[in-house]
Amino acid sequence: MRLAARAGVGLGITGASATGGLEIGGALGISGAAEATVHIDWMPSQGLAIDAEAALHAQPSFRFDISGYVAVTVLGASLYDERFELAAVELGSGLEFGVRFPVTYREGEPFDVSLDDLEFEVPDVDPAALIDQLGAQIF
Repeated sequence: MRLAARAGVGLGITGASATGGLEIGGALGISGAAEATVHIDWMPSQGLAIDAEAALHAQPSFRFDISGYVAVTVLGASLYDERFELAAVELGSGLEFGVRFPVTYREGEPFDVSLDDLEFEVPDVDPAALIDQLGAQIF
């Protein structure tokens, strides 16, 4: 998702216009992964043993940019519309959210799956530190 605000100056005559200016924008993105592992062990004396784990991870990223733009229209049709990125900063590495779900089975024992086994991974988020990091990267 991207949000942007534009400010510009334009010239126009009947049927044609040209505008140029600056655009300040921000985007929010999420990258994720799903993982699964299975370990199967069988021995005649102990029987079958299965250890499995499913995991989902997501990492948000925030991208801020400053761009220049030029737009030219003639008779209501776009003749030229170009955006030029002047600077960009990306934040968010290390802010990984996730959930793990281990499953264990041993032959001869009841198969017991419980939501109590869910393990949540939540990072410590410090908004003031994120703003300081953004300011340090811009200036």
